[in-house]
Formats: sequence, C-alpha cells, structure tokens
Amino acid sequence: MSRIEILNEKQFVEYTKAGYPTNFTVTFMEPYKRWEFDMENDNMKGYWTGIFRSDGERTEIEFTEEVTAKKVIMKPFVKAYLKKQQAQYAEDLKKALL
Repeated sequence: MSRIEILNEKQFVEYTKAGYPTNFTVTFMEPYKRWEFDMENDNMKGYWTGIFRSDGERTEIEFTEEVTAKKVIMKPFVKAYLKKQQAQYAEDLKKALL
C-alpha cells in the first residue's frame, strides 16, 4: 500500500504502490478488539472482519474475508491474492508495533 485517503469517519481508500484504489466502508468497530468493513474495487467486492485478542504480552489476530470476484478471469486468483495481502498486512502491523 502506498497511501490511505480518509474520506470521512466511516470511509477510506487504500492505494497500492501502482496507484490502484480499493474503497472501504467501516460497518462495525469496537476499538482494540474488532473491525469490520465492506471493501470494493474494480476486481472484487466483499467484507472483512478483524478480531484482536490480548494474550498476556502478545496479541492474537484473526482475519476473515468474504470476497466475490467481479470479473470471471479474476476468480482463480482472488483467494491467493487475499492470502498474500493478509500475510503482508500482519507483517507490516508487526513491524509498526516493534
């Protein structure tokens, strides 16, 4: 991700390093515990849930996505792409917190 554009308290846009936007709308938030949002770009539409649990000095995370490819050609790639994105997000989060 190259940048985030905050539109209002419920909506934001994430841009890839190539400038490709994905729109997000927050549908539920419990600070430090749970985030849920709808997400959409030209290739997919879906829903994301992130759960954060304290485990002593550690934090456990659980991410769930339900996504539908908008283009038939994208269907075989969506699952692998999202898995890669989730892993990268977790790594980036870990680096930011250390």
